[in-house]
Amino acid sequence: MSFFDRIAPHYDRFHDLLRLGHPEAVTDLLSLAGGETLLDVGGGTGRFAASLLPRLAEAWVLDASPAMLARVPSGVRTCRGDAAALPFPDGSFRRVLLSYVLHHLEDPRAALREAARVVAPGGRVVVHDLDPTRRAGRLAQGLEGALLPVRALSPEEVGKVLGSCCLLPAGRRDGSWWVALGFRRPEEGARKG
Repeated sequence: MSFFDRIAPHYDRFHDLLRLGHPEAVTDLLSLAGGETLLDVGGGTGRFAASLLPRLAEAWVLDASPAMLARVPSGVRTCRGDAAALPFPDGSFRRVLLSYVLHHLEDPRAALREAARVVAPGGRVVVHDLDPTRRAGRLAQGLEGALLPVRALSPEEVGKVLGSCCLLPAGRRDGSWWVALGFRRPEEGARKG
């Protein structure tokens, strides 16, 4: 049983206690106009995706933990899988979110490339995670690292990977220990510049 399977029954309370969500910053960067499809990669219990359902055509949560997925509210579709090998065709989603998951992954760069692959032209990828360039971010990384491996990428590293996938910066929000970064895929035929 994985760490996340063990904590699934308590995850939402723990999440609330530590204020891990920063939903305003993430929602702002998702820039929902209404009717989009969302993939929440590593979305755990799916509570955030469910909160967006009134503004979405469809929401998916992909997570590696069956115990987390068992807690996803009705109305949100689920898929057990690996963030580094998403089981969806290219361009499947208008919005892809990786919130507080990237630093847990064995290969965070592969997960970013996969997010870029499955986002549709004109869509957005939002990454919300620890910021190891900030003192409080390094402290959070150290505390969490006492429990399980942590591989936090700097905002610049995230931007470099997604930029190499032809995604363009589309906003940034900073907290004391976290950063939320937005990227957009240009529409088909649109020129960069």
